[in-house]
Amino acid sequence: MSQLEWRPLLVSDKQLLDRWARRFGSFAEATFVTLSLWNPIARCRIASCGDLVFIEHGGVEGTRVVTPLGGATPAAVSARVLLDAGYSLRYVPEPTIGYESREQWRSLALNLREEPEEFDYILDLTELATLQGNRFRGKRKRRNSFERLAGRPTFQQLDPSRPRVVSEVLGCARTWAAAAPTSASVTSTEIEGLEQLLGGGYSPHELGILTFGIYIDDGLVAFCVVETHGTPTVSGVCFKALRSWSGAAEYLRSASAVALLKLGYNRINIQQDLGIEGLRVMKQSYRPCSMHRKWAIDLAEMTTC
Repeated sequence: MSQLEWRPLLVSDKQLLDRWARRFGSFAEATFVTLSLWNPIARCRIASCGDLVFIEHGGVEGTRVVTPLGGATPAAVSARVLLDAGYSLRYVPEPTIGYESREQWRSLALNLREEPEEFDYILDLTELATLQGNRFRGKRKRRNSFERLAGRPTFQQLDPSRPRVVSEVLGCARTWAAAAPTSASVTSTEIEGLEQLLGGGYSPHELGILTFGIYIDDGLVAFCVVETHGTPTVSGVCFKALRSWSGAAEYLRSASAVALLKLGYNRINIQQDLGIEGLRVMKQSYRPCSMHRKWAIDLAEMTTC
């Protein structure tokens, strides 16, 4: 593999990442909007070699990592070169690993480690829309209770190109963050990324995003942002519901699933749990229909006889 030529990630690269998603799946770290949400976009870089794509970005811990996206060209040799050059390879999608024999990785002294805390949760939108059956009984009751207590909540698709909508969404996100039980660093990073995403001058069309919200008495109490890729599966980039309204989160997910089904989508990737226990419990409670597996790649320890 020749020397990689890194360049800044651009909005136009969404087309490249969407093409990969259409072939192999919309893995979180391989989608433009998710990368934009969790990183100062100026710090994301991209490089290519043949039909291999490499994305350099920030991990949740603040470290710089490279995520290689494999295609028809074997990725093991490229991974070895990158590791020898000092790069950290993480969040590697299953197709990048699975389309080569494990023997090739081992022959290059590469160690493959699953990253279960980074697996993406894939939900069926029909199940999410109806919340039918005993396994969703609690969520269905909270959704219905919210609808009764809220009186006449208004669910609608939002236009994030309008400054008023952006202001309402960011205001709702900051109110949510003020009461969030998760780590302050993760919450702060997400809110800053959302502000960059919606206030960065991008159009919803070029980002491929859809935004939905719930209003009570003209006040936004919940919203979500999803990214489309030209596939039946969308990426759930950001879901926020004020904790002062019990059941708003369930109502938001169910109502947005109904809206997405009407637009022709059938699944949603709600991304990983980051190893946070509360986040894991919540995402598992929605009964994922499948998971997107990811890997870390390290140099294997050499043994001597």
